[in-house]
Amino acid sequence: MDAETELFSGWLLLPAGKQFARVDVLRYTAGETASPERIVPANELISEDGRILALTLLSLKPGFQYECRWVYRE
Repeated sequence: MDAETELFSGWLLLPAGKQFARVDVLRYTAGETASPERIVPANELISEDGRILALTLLSLKPGFQYECRWVYRE
């Protein structure tokens, strides 16, 4: 983030045949190699078929890098 951000919303759509099992949102201090911190989204929605993820993060701070990781369903 380059500036303080009050609200960030994002959508992730998976192709046919792929489904989310679990999603983790992580935060890193930019330019450092320390372990990431897990962030709990203010809102998170995984569609019933597991192909659509919608999430909202609040009060993002400058100087951090945010990342979304997911695990596919078997």
